[in-house]
Amino acid sequence: MPIPRYELDEQARLDFTIDWTTWMVSGDTIVSSTWASSGAPLVVENPSNTTLTTLIWARFSGAIVVGRVYSAINHITTAMGRQEDQTLEFIAARH
Repeated sequence: MPIPRYELDEQARLDFTIDWTTWMVSGDTIVSSTWASSGAPLVVENPSNTTLTTLIWARFSGAIVVGRVYSAINHITTAMGRQEDQTLEFIAARH
């Protein structure tokens, strides 16, 4: 599966969502979700901490450098013990 890549303005603070619906097994639920970024200056703010949905989101910001690519990984664990990671990539742009 290709890694989704989004443009992120160097001064932006935007929410991005991962939809785990197609990966989830019927009857299973997400019990934990964590985010990790490729490091400063990409910042993960206000990650969703609800497990009532298959949509997991976080807000991304930072003093990113135009032209560089940054990544963030969402790791989930389900009630049935399944674990998986999904990566988002951001290319820093100036708008």
